[in-house]
Amino acid sequence: MPRLIRFSNRQLAVIQAWGGTPDPAAVANQLHISIHTVQTHLKRMRRKLGVRKTVQVWLYVRGEGAWHIPSSRLDKQSIL
Repeated sequence: MPRLIRFSNRQLAVIQAWGGTPDPAAVANQLHISIHTVQTHLKRMRRKLGVRKTVQVWLYVRGEGAWHIPSSRLDKQSIL
């Protein structure tokens, strides 16, 4: 059985925005957070999956169909 990976909805929002424009500054601006926060979210997501490249996280999340996140749930936990 594959291991389930937990990402927060905010992490999912960051990776979704990153997929549209792989520029941490643009993602930060779009989500109204700092570049450092974007980089931290991406780093933690890579660590959770055990991968080295952010595109691998993006492909994983995209493959799991986790794109439809209600904006009212951005701070709650989501389980993939």
